[in-house]
Amino acid sequence: MKLIFSLALACLAVCSAAENLIGNPGFEMNPATGLPKMWTLSKGAVGEIVEGISGKNALQVSGAEDGKRYWWLQSLNQIVPGHFYRLTGKVKGPAGMQAAVYVECSNPWKTISSGPIVCNGEWQEISLAIEFPKLNRPPYLVLRMTAPGKALFADLTLAKAKRPPENLVKNPDFSRTGKDGTPMHWHLSKGAEGKRAADVSGGKYGLQMTGAGPGKTVHFMQGDIPVKAGTEYQLSVRFKGRKGTLFGAYLETNAPWQTHASPMVKCNGEWQNLKWKFKFTDFRKRPYLVFRLKGAGEVVFCEPEITAEGRTLENGDFSAGAKEWEVESGKIADTKSSYGKVLELTCVTKNASARQSGITVKGGQYYQLRYEVRGGSDRTHRDAQGAVWFRVIPLMNGKAIPGTGAWHDSFDAWQAKTVTFKPEQDGKIDILCEVKAPGCVQFDHIALDTVKEPVPPLELLLNAPFSFRDGVYSSNRGEKTFSGELLNNGVPEAMQLILTFQDREYPLKKHGAAYPFTLDVPSRIGEYPIVVRALDRQGKKIAEITRKFRVNAPAEREVSFRKDHVMLIDGEPFFPLGVWGVDGRKTTAEKAEILADAGFNTARCAADQIDDFASAGLMVLMKVPESLPKFTDSAHFERWDRMYRKGMQKYLKHPSLIGYCNTDEPAWRGVASAPVVEAYEYIRKIDPYRPVMLNEAPRGKIADLRSYAAACDTYGVDIYPVPSPNPHSGLDDKTMTCVGRYADLCREVVRDRKPVWMTLQGFAWGMVTHKKPFVYPAHEQNRFMAYNAVAHGATGLFWWGINCNGYENWDFVRELGKTVREIRAMAPVLVSGTVRPAKLAAANPELNILHKRCNGKNWYIVLNESPKSFNADFKLDRTEKLNVFFENRGIACADGTFSDEFTPYAVHVYSDASELLAPLKQPATRRMFGKAFSSTDDFKEASWIWFPGKNRIPKHQSYFKCEFELHEMPVKAELFATADDFFRAYINGKAVMEHYHSRDYTEVSVRNIAEFLRTGKNTLLIKAGDGGMAPCGLLYALRITGRDGKVKTLLSDASTLASENKREWVPAEVIGKYGCKPWLFRSKAKPADTESIGAFGFPF
Repeated sequence: MKLIFSLALACLAVCSAAENLIGNPGFEMNPATGLPKMWTLSKGAVGEIVEGISGKNALQVSGAEDGKRYWWLQSLNQIVPGHFYRLTGKVKGPAGMQAAVYVECSNPWKTISSGPIVCNGEWQEISLAIEFPKLNRPPYLVLRMTAPGKALFADLTLAKAKRPPENLVKNPDFSRTGKDGTPMHWHLSKGAEGKRAADVSGGKYGLQMTGAGPGKTVHFMQGDIPVKAGTEYQLSVRFKGRKGTLFGAYLETNAPWQTHASPMVKCNGEWQNLKWKFKFTDFRKRPYLVFRLKGAGEVVFCEPEITAEGRTLENGDFSAGAKEWEVESGKIADTKSSYGKVLELTCVTKNASARQSGITVKGGQYYQLRYEVRGGSDRTHRDAQGAVWFRVIPLMNGKAIPGTGAWHDSFDAWQAKTVTFKPEQDGKIDILCEVKAPGCVQFDHIALDTVKEPVPPLELLLNAPFSFRDGVYSSNRGEKTFSGELLNNGVPEAMQLILTFQDREYPLKKHGAAYPFTLDVPSRIGEYPIVVRALDRQGKKIAEITRKFRVNAPAEREVSFRKDHVMLIDGEPFFPLGVWGVDGRKTTAEKAEILADAGFNTARCAADQIDDFASAGLMVLMKVPESLPKFTDSAHFERWDRMYRKGMQKYLKHPSLIGYCNTDEPAWRGVASAPVVEAYEYIRKIDPYRPVMLNEAPRGKIADLRSYAAACDTYGVDIYPVPSPNPHSGLDDKTMTCVGRYADLCREVVRDRKPVWMTLQGFAWGMVTHKKPFVYPAHEQNRFMAYNAVAHGATGLFWWGINCNGYENWDFVRELGKTVREIRAMAPVLVSGTVRPAKLAAANPELNILHKRCNGKNWYIVLNESPKSFNADFKLDRTEKLNVFFENRGIACADGTFSDEFTPYAVHVYSDASELLAPLKQPATRRMFGKAFSSTDDFKEASWIWFPGKNRIPKHQSYFKCEFELHEMPVKAELFATADDFFRAYINGKAVMEHYHSRDYTEVSVRNIAEFLRTGKNTLLIKAGDGGMAPCGLLYALRITGRDGKVKTLLSDASTLASENKREWVPAEVIGKYGCKPWLFRSKAKPADTESIGAFGFPF
């Protein structure tokens, strides 16, 4: 029976199909309305249910007015944002009639269309990929025709589908055009004949080219194809050309030149397919894609597609919600910050997880899994150090790929992390994000890339003492030869390894796992390249490595290292006992005096604090940049370089300056190693004579840490295991003996070619977690940890955390001083030669014996590296009385044997000497820059402020404004300002002060800005931002002194206005008065560095 109806648009019922999301796809009629259920017609349209394919129903639509469009429509209520669907079906109409199928949403507006389909009297296939990132109302399906004629639609299916690989070609359907009609992102070669052609294949657009004649080529090109180096891709395209026309394609980059071209194919007058695979190696500039026609002829092509081979990791930024992820005990959280949507996993008793499956990998290829992570919004469950535990790992066949399964800790700040792995075979992997119960962790920016083998194919290493900056200093100038070794990590096909030095060649021979060599030390000052070439059987070079050996001129102050990594200052041994800075309300000068009394001889500090520590007789390690600024061009670098070198000159002459600190825990924080190495090399050029210290967290694999160790001259780890057992240790050993184990690990990281300086515990963990009681290390624990580090090879000790987070405890500093003074008293012994094996022996495996010999006397430092108590029997190769230092007792050694009691983690120092050696000479120092800078403390009355409700958002940026009136010009106007993390201040539109890549919140810049003021209205405008680790904060004070001596002070408080866009202003939020957490009383006033304004650019 045929039903004919003509009616207006009507409301539709909700789609209820199970798999096919189209409601009533069989077009069954609703007897109550006379319409197909869930379908409606456009106004004026004529619709019918007719017989379609194989006796099934079809929908027909037509209309009376030629050129007008008529359609069937259905609302699609089950479409979910971020999910992928496939719409398929068939359409039929008289030859020449146009039809179309599309899915559309009006809020936000988006249309996914088949484009115009020119009917040919036969059934034609329809296939549309459907995905909506966001839906504020349901989309609708439209089946449309253009009169005259009748269009039939049948076999319609809309179902969830597996998302196809991403097509890297932009505007591949040529639907979007510019003003001249040329498809966007596509460019026709100059003078060529070409255009967009409609309905070239099933209603699709194509690009048509006409040949320019023999020997000439025309092409359509698209630039900036976002392929990744090392990944294999497939390019495919459909084309049709006049018989004999030559058609082909290629991709190319010119940085460096690489070309991947298809064969040129002869057209046969029918539709043909072109497919081929390609892979680029490293490049600096993305490739461009070219489709070309050679000679005469004509061709049209459509559906160009570039896809990665196999399935890749998708939706790693969670912008599409949980799409592609199976989440257990978690949600997608909106951070309301630049991070946007993130994955948050929360659990109490059972681990939480999120998994993405079926990612294609190749055996033998190295991959790097990158992500960012931080502790989540639920802070209920944290361990003793305030951390939560997680891992992001690749699984193959349900098991973690070897070397990737370790758990990691995270705190409140975002950290960038990487996992490098190599599958043994081709296959599929899952990416698993997992949180250890109990805990809450957020994840974002998860990505998977192919990378080169992380270990360099060849490594050229020099042995100590020349391993210090690969050079000659006054301390080793008398040496006639130097030695080293080559490691062949990745060139197994090398048949010869030839070293070239000073125009001589030295064939290298393997000894054990390496290729050792010994060379003559050049006599003249200068740089001498050491070059090693790897040759194949034919003598062809297949790999090469170069290292520069330097003979340095003598300098007024030289810091170097002996073969045993003992520090030498102007040739004299020095054992650094240092602090990482000390919090508290006392001045730097007052703190320096307390530290000197406690026995410390070194401090890590900012440049402007050097004089204060020098006044107390301490040496210093000055802070230098972790990485260099990003420069727009060479001129930008040259301006910055001149400014930085000028600022450094006065410090290079300071007698207290013995080295630098460049970065803390870079591997754990996820900082890329290459910029750190670049900055280290820059500092080396400025000062070849003082070492750079780098400190790591107690985390990471040796292979991963070595790239960071290349950015320093002394290497170490911070480890804080009290109370024990303590999760701060990433080793199985969570007790105090992990200090020595980490010293061993450090020596392995640097292959025992650089000094190891360990950082020990100078605080109670409760000061970090803000939970009482505070458990400080006791004297016996401090003493054991110090000797444990030394016994395992440390030649310098530092302490971190003294008075941290505002919890001042000078009594603990004095208690710690007992250990520091003892180690300092032992320093002449510690820098003396080590006897191996030790002449003192014991049967107890728990004992570690360090034997030193100095001035003909023996010193035995014996540690009980266990929680056991026992009586130990010792055997000595001589009979002598031994004194037990620091315990006021002696031991008789009859017949070369003696016994002694050991409590857990006890340390006994035995010697045949009657007294301690004379102390090591402390290098002379003095204040160089005159009286310390002084100013008023007006800024201490100010408050930390930020835009309301946004101070906990990483990378947030805001403007602040304070307007004030002046009736007369002041005699002085001091502006004090600092921020966490950066700011730029303007007075009446003039930039007067800045912290960006120059100072941090612990430094309050001060400047007299009176010259920029005027009578009447004045405006102080400050733009400030966070560098990525919230909280955010701004603090300022403006002290204006009038001609009558009266002082007017403007402070950062709720009267300051804040804005995110400079248009809408609201009162700033007061976070707390100066001294509040987390900034405490750390900020100190110093003259503003006006030369740095604009030197580094500014983020906004």
